[in-house]
Amino acid sequence: MKDSDLADDPGGADDERSCVPPSDASQATEAVGAFIRDRTAPIGKRPLPEWLEPRRLVMMLAQELGFTYAEIVGRSRVKPISRARHIIAWLFHRGMDISLPDTARFLQRGNHTTILSSVRVVDNNVWMQVRAVEIAVAVTTKGSE
Repeated sequence: MKDSDLADDPGGADDERSCVPPSDASQATEAVGAFIRDRTAPIGKRPLPEWLEPRRLVMMLAQELGFTYAEIVGRSRVKPISRARHIIAWLFHRGMDISLPDTARFLQRGNHTTILSSVRVVDNNVWMQVRAVEIAVAVTTKGSE
């Protein structure tokens, strides 16, 4: 994915990414959460797969979004990197039910309010939720192989 893909929201109805968005934000949140939980639920007392270790998962999500781990956990405010960071924070908190403080720790953010802000940005942007679901599908498919 290129930086320009995250630079601006899709403009019109003829954009391929906007042709079938969820009817509301809660449906997208539920869909990504169910998908990730189904793919990542440990069986019995079996430990989580190695690819689900938080730092590794952040690396995989960053790579899928076209960035490095250092860019995601860094301090850059460049819009494409910030949007990627918002998507990853949303996937951790909404999709995997990881607490705000833990998500902040995994993404090396100052505190939980930074993550709360990111989660709210994605909650209010259906395009970013659709992109988050696409990323979750791509990473969990690669990681579980």
